[in-house]
Amino acid sequence: SLLELIQKARKQYRTIEVEVENLNDAILAAKAGASIIMLDNRAPKEISKIVNTLKKLHLRDKIRIEASGGIDFTNIQSYARTGVD
Repeated sequence: SLLELIQKARKQYRTIEVEVENLNDAILAAKAGASIIMLDNRAPKEISKIVNTLKKLHLRDKIRIEASGGIDFTNIQSYARTGVD
């Protein structure tokens, strides 16, 4: 499971980055101790939902959130407003 993989990796590495597919995986990764959650090819609206949910669960301050894929000069402001790092 994702939880077991993160916990195993924490024993060997100081920084653990996990690419997640959805909100539930993001919550699980944050609770399991991931250092960075990567959101690849996600729309700003979906990213905002994930960031805000992690804040409500008091998990946001424990992790960094990275967005990638499909970001360019025409939409970078929308992504910046989502709250990602």
